[in-house]
Amino acid sequence: FQSHTIQSTYNLLKEQDLDFIISSVHLVNGQDPYFPEYFQGQSKKEAYGRYLDKVLESVTRFEYYSVLGHLGYVTKGAPYEDKVLYYRDFPDEIDAILKTVLSTGHGIEVNTSGLRYCPSPLPGLDILKRYRELGGEIITLGSDGHYIEYLAYKFPEATALLKEAGFRYITVFHAMKPSFVKL
Repeated sequence: FQSHTIQSTYNLLKEQDLDFIISSVHLVNGQDPYFPEYFQGQSKKEAYGRYLDKVLESVTRFEYYSVLGHLGYVTKGAPYEDKVLYYRDFPDEIDAILKTVLSTGHGIEVNTSGLRYCPSPLPGLDILKRYRELGGEIITLGSDGHYIEYLAYKFPEATALLKEAGFRYITVFHAMKPSFVKL
């Protein structure tokens, strides 16, 4: 998501015959939180808060997607000792994001890439439980498998977390329509 490309992105995507679209935030005010520069001079609360504000903007302003991808991407490059994005630290911001996702008929992705650098997938169990409490059912699995060794990385662990959070199905998409597969 980039706010200055909303219309052109929509126009491009609508022309395609796609099954599935992941919406994600990789830039916050022109900076990628994967890199150290994003975090300079910011507390964890400030850096993560700015990221969550951008995620909320993305799900509020752009609705042509299937799932919100890897909520917690900001943790990937975070320099903090405890990198995890916890629901308890940002309940209002995370609720606003999840409620917007739900109210517009979308879902979220659980991305196992987080397990490569911290103890949590993206998002973690506490946020998954909250999403489920709010009525969330559309949920997909991803791994950011940019290399073959990371394709479907730790999917059994993620499946166990989904069950622990109360999910009974994962979602797959065909022609932008969700279908549910029993866990």
